Amino acid sequence: MAIVACRECGQTVSTEATACPHCGCEQPSRAPLTGTAAAPPDILARTARLTASPGHSPAAYAPLFPSGNDAALLRHVRGWNWGAFFLNWIWAFSHGLTWWGVGLLVLAILSVFVPFLPLVFLGVTIYIAIRGSEMAWERRHFRDLADFRAVQTAWRNWGIVVFIFEVLLGVFLFLCIAAVMAKVL
Repeated sequence: MAIVACRECGQTVSTEATACPHCGCEQPSRAPLTGTAAAPPDILARTARLTASPGHSPAAYAPLFPSGNDAALLRHVRGWNWGAFFLNWIWAFSHGLTWWGVGLLVLAILSVFVPFLPLVFLGVTIYIAIRGSEMAWERRHFRDLADFRAVQTAWRNWGIVVFIFEVLLGVFLFLCIAAVMAKVL
């Protein structure tokens, strides 16, 4: 008898165990499915089980969020979300976070008129960037973890493009205003 890591949860388990005492995985000492850079082997095994056959309900394997995503995979989606940071209210609407989108849009508009609201808007934006990935996993359906990562990568890339465009536009407008002011004075 030897002690090995469970192929699903990574906890220690005996090679003679028929199920992992931590996660319930059958044959936990069997070699895991081959992983990729986008998804570790334990995630591939879980998502393969969840989507395996149409006759088996995914609910029999793990608790699910209302979106249908596996709650056990939530720990793999945590982290800073640049798409939620750069494209905050648009990102919120597209991920089923309607009230967050409305709130962020109202804050963005009112920030132009009320002096302290830009700081509130920045704080809410930072919060949604920190918790955004978890909130998206809970509210929007994704086929698997790789699909989630691909969608969030696209949001991040477009967010960076929009941010760079806004900075360049701001510099251009500043230079135009400075040139007009120099001619007037």
